[in-house]
Amino acid sequence: MDEKVAAELIEQIRSIDALLEA
Repeated sequence: MDEKVAAELIEQIRSIDALLEA
């Protein structure tokens, strides 16, 4: 898996977690 793809997935997961926590 490319590092860029992994970084994008991590960012998306973090953003989703932030929305759920809010």
